[in-house]
Amino acid sequence: MSAIISYTLPVTRERLLLIDKMLEIFHRANFPEDKIFFTVTYINTYVTSYGLDEQKQQKLLDEMGAEAIRQKFITSVSDISKEEAPYIHHHFKNPDSGLKNKENFMLGLRIIIVGIQREIGE
Repeated sequence: MSAIISYTLPVTRERLLLIDKMLEIFHRANFPEDKIFFTVTYINTYVTSYGLDEQKQQKLLDEMGAEAIRQKFITSVSDISKEEAPYIHHHFKNPDSGLKNKENFMLGLRIIIVGIQREIGE
């Protein structure tokens, strides 16, 4: 799905058919008619930006290698004082913390859907 979304504009046959399938899913789930379009739009935007970010990360991995990126991360974090960015130091103790892309992607998608369900009162 993310490959189609991130490589095509929403004017190609493949992209429009994918969007149609997403619309169908929410119709079948009995989402309110007036909420279906913006729900699909939010998911479309989320998937596109997540996919593009993954592609950028993969390009950097291919160009620099994992160890060089890890060292750059460690250097960048240590160049910022704890007083200047305490939350960076608290949450980014090492470059591998929390980097489980599939799990993070699905968590973000669930947050979007749950938020929309709350908004529509389900």
